[in-house]
Amino acid sequence: MKCRNTYLLIASLVIMNSVVTGQTGYFVSGIFSNKMLFNPSQAGLRGAGDIHVIFKTAMDNSQSGLAREMVVTGDIPVSQSAGVGFVLQNQSAGLLKQTVFNFCYAYGIKFREDFKLRFGIGAGFKNIRAQTNSSSLESIVGDPNDPALTAYNSIPPSFYNVFSVSANMKNIELQLVAPNLTAAIQNKSLQRLDYVQFQGGISYAKQIGGGNLLNNESSLRVFGGAMMYKQSGTLIMGGIELNANGYLTANAMYNSTGVMTGGLGVVLDKSVRIGINYSIGGLYSRTIYGGAGVAELHVGYLFKKK
Repeated sequence: MKCRNTYLLIASLVIMNSVVTGQTGYFVSGIFSNKMLFNPSQAGLRGAGDIHVIFKTAMDNSQSGLAREMVVTGDIPVSQSAGVGFVLQNQSAGLLKQTVFNFCYAYGIKFREDFKLRFGIGAGFKNIRAQTNSSSLESIVGDPNDPALTAYNSIPPSFYNVFSVSANMKNIELQLVAPNLTAAIQNKSLQRLDYVQFQGGISYAKQIGGGNLLNNESSLRVFGGAMMYKQSGTLIMGGIELNANGYLTANAMYNSTGVMTGGLGVVLDKSVRIGINYSIGGLYSRTIYGGAGVAELHVGYLFKKK
C-alpha cells in the first residue's frame, strides 16, 4: 500500500510540476532584463558578456515543500554575427527537484540597419529527482526507503533542447521559442501530461526622454506574449516597463491565470543590474507557491562593450 501511495504521489507531483510550475515560472526578469533565459537566440546580442543570477521563492512560511527556483545564465559574443551562452536552472516543488542545463548558440543575419533576424538553439539535459533526505519534507515523504522512490531516481537524465528565432525591426522585437521540442518523442509518458509546446512574445520600445526629468536614455517598453500548452490551452500575458535615465526601472505584468507582478530595478555604474519582482494572485500561483506571494530577485553583471 505504501508503494502504491508513493507512486500516486510522484505522479501527482510530476503533473503539478509540468502544468503549474511552467505557468508560474515565466520569470519577469526573463522578459525584460535577461531574455536569454528562455530564448537562446539572444546569446551575445548585446555585443558584450552578461552574467545573471535569479532567485525565486514563495513567501509563505506556513507550508513546507513550496516551490523555489534558482537560475544562472551567461553569454558572450564570439563574432559580429554569433554568440554563445548557457542556462542552469534548479527548481524544487514538494517532493521533486528538477535541474535543467543547456548550452546556447545564436547566429544573426542583418538584412538592413533596421531589420535583423537571429536564430538560436539550446541543447543539454533535464534531470528530475525525488528528494528524500530533507527534514523540511518530513510531512510529505512517508517512507524515504520506499523502493518506488529508488526506482524513480534511477531514471537517467533526458535530452533537453530549445529552438528559437528573434526579429528586430526598429522599435519592435518579435520572439518565437519552441522549448524541448522532442520531449514527447523521447518519453511517451509525456503524451499524457501537459507541457509547454510553444511560447512567443512581441514588444514595442519607444524613447520618451529628452527633458529635465527624463534624459535621452529613458524608454518605455510594452510587452505581450503567450505560452501554448499541449492540453490546457494558451496562457496570455502582458506587461510594461519604464526605464528612467538608464539607471532605474519599474515594471508591471498580468497573465490570464490571474497572477499580477510588479517590480523595481536599479543599474549601478551601467554594469550591475539589481531587480526585485513580487507576484500575487492566481490559482496556479497559490497552489504551487502558497498564499503569501512570490518574490523574485535578479542580479546581473553586464560587461562593458569594447
